[in-house]
Amino acid sequence: MNVIRKYNIDIIIFLIALFLRLVIFGMVAHNRDYNYESFTADGYYEVAVSMVKYHVSPNLAILASTPNSLRTPGLPIIIVPFIYFFNSVFGFIILQIIISSLIPVISRRLALAVNLPVIFSNLIGFFMAVDVLGISLSMPIITETFFTFFLLLAVFYLVKLLRIISLGRKFFTENRPYGLVALCGFLLGVATLMRPTLIYFPLLMAMVWIIYSYKAKIKEFLKYTLVFLLASYLILTPWFYRNYKVFHVVGYSSIKEQVLYSTLVPSILAIKNHQSYNQAQKEFFLAQGFNKSPDVNLDEAAWFKRQAIKVIYNNPVYFLESATISLYTFFTHDGALNLLSQLKLDNGYLNYPHGLSFFKQSFHGLIISLADLAGSPLALVLLFRLFWILTAVCFMMSLVYQAVKKGFNIYSGFFLVLILYFALTTIANGLGVNARFRYPVNALILIFVIQGWQAWLNEYRSKKLSVLECS
Repeated sequence: MNVIRKYNIDIIIFLIALFLRLVIFGMVAHNRDYNYESFTADGYYEVAVSMVKYHVSPNLAILASTPNSLRTPGLPIIIVPFIYFFNSVFGFIILQIIISSLIPVISRRLALAVNLPVIFSNLIGFFMAVDVLGISLSMPIITETFFTFFLLLAVFYLVKLLRIISLGRKFFTENRPYGLVALCGFLLGVATLMRPTLIYFPLLMAMVWIIYSYKAKIKEFLKYTLVFLLASYLILTPWFYRNYKVFHVVGYSSIKEQVLYSTLVPSILAIKNHQSYNQAQKEFFLAQGFNKSPDVNLDEAAWFKRQAIKVIYNNPVYFLESATISLYTFFTHDGALNLLSQLKLDNGYLNYPHGLSFFKQSFHGLIISLADLAGSPLALVLLFRLFWILTAVCFMMSLVYQAVKKGFNIYSGFFLVLILYFALTTIANGLGVNARFRYPVNALILIFVIQGWQAWLNEYRSKKLSVLECS
């Protein structure tokens, strides 16, 4: 009973998240005649099936038999047991839904760990439980759910580590948190097994720590940095080795070159030539001698990268325009339409202006559109889109305020670096960016916004107190 009392809010958030995800999964599965293979996407299921079909061991080194360097091995390894023992992905989807339901709990705990008030921490947890984006991503067999789960766990323990660092040199050297440092690195490594987005982040963290150790004159910190890097990358070395043996190139994934060539370049050309994205992509591939988007592997990645850089270098203005659109989309898209589409409730969406054009209608047209939406499931799209637009504005205000007032603390600074890391790496996806790319840092954005609001409120109270004292 004491455990239930202690974690009652966490349990409630988890049960709400689980209930919503299971109910909606049941509805979507019913619409698809309970064909669970229809939930597969991005090729991870096919990799797992080939491992089982050809009796390939899930050992990372042996997984080298699959000649593809786009997809990383983390998710297929989790899928394999369900296909091998049950010949179905139903059990995997249920596991993924459970993991997705734990993400709001971790988000709440993370908010508490950085000293946010309980009421705001609870609100973040409840929002993450009912957020349409998290619900819609809990069903397809893609990396977002597991990737986000391990990323937020890593961030949670990194916050604990940062707290120890902030207490000073003496406290840090007395505690010797080698285990915590190794755990942080390991969790980042596991997240990178799911998706290669974080492949450079441990190096970025290490650079910051080395600079800190030099300024704080803590030579022992270099040892911790080495432990962190080893824990982050050691788990990835079998895949590096596999890629070297198969493609004779040292590299982790060729997805970066793939999106630069197949997504960013067509986005730039679409803006330049006033074409649709699909038309620009088709014409670009044909001009390059391809009938469709080519599969880019590591042994060919350098060529594709050079071709992409040529286009970017020759079109800097259109690249900046594409990057601006990508960043706007990253911070404001909501994922509601994706969920409605899975539920087959998106009828009529094409009848309304999209994006900011919706608000550029005449006043009369805007009122009519809002009245139509009010009685439609599509109102969910407008509701969540407005929420994320408002959140994006508040994020920028929080960023500017904390920068001007030098109000960044060790936690808000860390969150800002991680959020910007995701936002800036997303630019490579051009016009293909959607809310899915922001999901791993949704909780961090909400926390950062409230941190800025707290900093402003503290300053306001301090000034008010000073005025009262002077009077």
